[in-house]
Amino acid sequence: MLLDTVFLVLTSFFVSFCWSRYYVKDNVICLLIALLISALIYLLVNALFKTKKNKNRLKKDQQKKTEVLRNYLAFLPQKETIKLFSDALGLNEFKAMKNALITTVSDKKTMFVFDFCLCSLTPKELTEHIKNACEAKADSLVIYADGFDKFALTVVANSPLPVKLFDISQTFLLFDKKGKMPEIKQKPKNKLLGKKFFYVAFDKSRAKYYLFSCLFLLATSFFTFFRIYYLISATILFCLFIYTKFNTRFNLRHND
Repeated sequence: MLLDTVFLVLTSFFVSFCWSRYYVKDNVICLLIALLISALIYLLVNALFKTKKNKNRLKKDQQKKTEVLRNYLAFLPQKETIKLFSDALGLNEFKAMKNALITTVSDKKTMFVFDFCLCSLTPKELTEHIKNACEAKADSLVIYADGFDKFALTVVANSPLPVKLFDISQTFLLFDKKGKMPEIKQKPKNKLLGKKFFYVAFDKSRAKYYLFSCLFLLATSFFTFFRIYYLISATILFCLFIYTKFNTRFNLRHND
């Protein structure tokens, strides 16, 4: 917002000017130094916060939803899991098995396995799924799981039948793309006292208080014997103002 930019530049200028004036008595030089520093602060804030703000917000939102989906699928009953995935995959005719289903398309049998257990599949578990698919005489195997061990690709490369792997992030994208995302009721979480403190201290609504306190200390620093302490305190408040105003970690609930 334009108003945010104006406040940022002006406050940066005042803080820089007051610090410069503490060491340099020439007002013209102080003015030039303050202009340069305020410009640098403006560019730095834009680089650190604004350019990645929307991207970070979407990324964190998706990560949170993916984690909720992971927990949901881990404890979802077998029948509901098969129903959920068959709808998302558009499968009308299939044979249900334990945490899996088999469907035939163009005389080709494909086994779909759904193994969500809040951890990555090990090579041994992956091998067992491949064996089960071979026993069921499937022509290919598709596995949806939380994740896969680093040796999973080695197992797939040596598999006697084609195997496709989809982790929890790809599973989330499947439901999201098909519009089949399940409605998940989340239990309210009790945040730790320390975490609550940061959400309160760095909430965007508090930025104006840090700004006004900073400007007040800057203005009164010219009339006090302890000028250096006022400047240090004002600088700390200025840093709090910048972070509180532009951070995305503790301000996701704000839309502006």
